[in-house]
Amino acid sequence: MRQAEPSSFVSGDVVAISSGYMHHALLKRDGSLWMWGRQLCGEFGNGSTTASVQPVKVMDGVKSVSCGLQTTAIVKQDGTLWMCGRNDFGQIDESHEVKRQFVKVAEGVLEAKLGYGFLKTEKADGTTETLTWDADIDAQRKPTATGDGIPTEQMAVEYGWKNAVALGKDGSVWTWGDATDDGIASTTPTKVIEGRVSSELTGITAGNQTISINIGAKAVLTALPNPLNADYKSLTWTNGNDDVVVVNSRGVVTGMAKGTSTVTAEITSGNKSFSQTYTIVVGNGLLKGDINNDGKVDVSDYIGVANHILGQTQAGFNEEAADVNEDGKIDVSDYIGIANIILTSSVYGK
Repeated sequence: MRQAEPSSFVSGDVVAISSGYMHHALLKRDGSLWMWGRQLCGEFGNGSTTASVQPVKVMDGVKSVSCGLQTTAIVKQDGTLWMCGRNDFGQIDESHEVKRQFVKVAEGVLEAKLGYGFLKTEKADGTTETLTWDADIDAQRKPTATGDGIPTEQMAVEYGWKNAVALGKDGSVWTWGDATDDGIASTTPTKVIEGRVSSELTGITAGNQTISINIGAKAVLTALPNPLNADYKSLTWTNGNDDVVVVNSRGVVTGMAKGTSTVTAEITSGNKSFSQTYTIVVGNGLLKGDINNDGKVDVSDYIGVANHILGQTQAGFNEEAADVNEDGKIDVSDYIGIANIILTSSVYGK
């Protein structure tokens, strides 16, 4: 088949695509299903086996589409599952006859994923069902032994044509089936990637527990399980004062108003729980002592405060910055405070 030219009928309204062995599908926002490619087994579901290099409209009212090995599965907007195409292994029904028209397979389906050797459906009642086909191939695809402690009840399994791959809860990867060069099937799962070695949670490790930020600024609080490879169920953050700071689920705090708040991290594992509290100080962004707003505290600020105390306030005098000790008045103690800032090169009360 020659390469298809771009179709002008699509104007940014495609919401889903799927590709099978040699056939392809797209779903438009209006629920219309369009297909193109080869259809040796009636993969379009339009009663034909004629190939098309351009998408052809198949039907309306479709919610999702998934293409497999010369078979197509769709879920309609009413929650019914329909399939067409190859059926020699009982992919669609037990007739084992090719279906060139879509036939209704099930009701109450939210989502369907079709692979080369499996059909996985998510049901409206919250259950998930995986169908694989052909007894000979199933014997290769489905493990008859658990291998080296394969945690079958804690795994996510995906089926290929004559094989399968599984992901363990610990991050380990397992494979089995007809995957060898000599074609000999192995029904015993083989671990190909080691999983994470975990330990029992014994505590929580915190980073800097006192954080100073300005209004509008952000900071990331650090909280880690102790030891680092410990299993845990959840890590949550609670805030003591939403008016001063806000904190999200990842421990990022944002300064909202001048003041102080406490944020607590809690990590849990089973019936164990550990917590750590952080103190967040939010400032207004002022550089204390910078009474002329030039970004530094120097002799000119020292002289400016002295003149202010003597009753000779200069233009642009920043009274809030001049009140170094934040006692509500500008006096000799602030004069001395600015002198100390200059002598120590510190930023007092920022």
